[in-house]
Amino acid sequence: MTLSISDRKWRDTPTDHTQAQFVVIIETHCFYCSFGSYPVWDDFISKASKLQSQLRATVVTVAAFLDAFQRVADLATNSRGKTEDIGSSLTRMCLRHRSIEAKLRQFSMVFLDCLINPLQEQMEEWKRAVNVLDKEHAKEYKKARHEIKKRSSDTLKLQKKAKKG
Repeated sequence: MTLSISDRKWRDTPTDHTQAQFVVIIETHCFYCSFGSYPVWDDFISKASKLQSQLRATVVTVAAFLDAFQRVADLATNSRGKTEDIGSSLTRMCLRHRSIEAKLRQFSMVFLDCLINPLQEQMEEWKRAVNVLDKEHAKEYKKARHEIKKRSSDTLKLQKKAKKG
């Protein structure tokens, strides 16, 4: 199984190539290690989903905080005297923190789109592939066991025939 970066559709952000490489490495490694490590990867995906959920909740909370902070800054800006300068500074500070909020939101979405969702999709594929391999192995094992029994009984018959003859 070969996976390549071009097999995926990525967003047009500067770090997409790095993210794509990371996901391809994980998917390739996971496929070859999936035969006995399904519970570990399932746990990883579960914990990653919880982290993404918490990040999303944090983004919502930060946005609400910054809205309230902006109202305080606007109040100070619209007043007279030295508090107007303080209000301007608070507004600039709020804008800087809005960019942090945007980065956190972007990270949360990239985490979901480029790690959690592809791994969840791949887990189902790995599960099917392992089941197919298990079925093939069971058939081959049954066939080999039957062949061994047949040859063993043939050998016993020939030994008995050799003793008589």
